[in-house]
Amino acid sequence: GVVDGFGFDRENKFPVRKSDFYEHLATIPDEEDVSEWRIIDDFIFHVDSPTWIKDDKRRPWKGHDVKGKEVYLYIHDKRFWEMAEEQQLNLTTKDIMKVQVARPAQSGRQKGHVLRVIQHNDTAVSELMGKRPSEEFLEFILTEGGVNYILSEQNDEASKEQLTLDIERHV
Repeated sequence: GVVDGFGFDRENKFPVRKSDFYEHLATIPDEEDVSEWRIIDDFIFHVDSPTWIKDDKRRPWKGHDVKGKEVYLYIHDKRFWEMAEEQQLNLTTKDIMKVQVARPAQSGRQKGHVLRVIQHNDTAVSELMGKRPSEEFLEFILTEGGVNYILSEQNDEASKEQLTLDIERHV
């Protein structure tokens, strides 16, 4: 059959005629801009499903916040990963972490990025980043290349000096 109009109840009233349909269409906004980040210094994260592969870019840590809302986080804190590898963390099935996290400014179910793990259960891990990171630094650290650079095992002095310069340039 042919559609002549649209109605909103069980009666045969069709207030929106077919010829007027396009006037009532909603416009779909462009893809959301995730270039603006919100930093939360004391975010409490209850771990439901950890990801113990530090450079896993496909599967974030899954958990929930204090309100029970589902949260997905990637952890970029080098000190946390060193402590995990050295078995210095008291792991349980109900891990709770206090973290400094960068999340997209707009709401929704986006993945956040842990800049620093402040505390894992009762174990102190890292200090907060001293200054609020600039947008440029966040873009640097939260891109695939930046994350790999920060997490890589670079022990030579030249690499450490270059990393320090890069961070100072972006903070």
